[in-house]
Amino acid sequence: MIYFQKEQKEYTLTFILIDTIINVKVKRGSRVPVENNGTLTIYTNEERERGKANADVIAQLKKMYSANSVSIIRGAKSSRKVILIELKDNL
Repeated sequence: MIYFQKEQKEYTLTFILIDTIINVKVKRGSRVPVENNGTLTIYTNEERERGKANADVIAQLKKMYSANSVSIIRGAKSSRKVILIELKDNL
């Protein structure tokens, strides 16, 4: 009688970090985000004090892009912002 031994294979999961920089304009309201001429317009109902609006914008972008990390590069106190989005992609 011959027995065959099943070979065990080890798999490695590889990730690539993809950085994306986008221009964002923030407005008051509760509409769906709109892209126009390379600028993404995001609407928020949060107040512009103590970073509440920025936190809401970051949360919306994380959800939209399924991102690991979202950070404001420029424009933390402005309605026009430059934002870095770090995505993790499976290979």
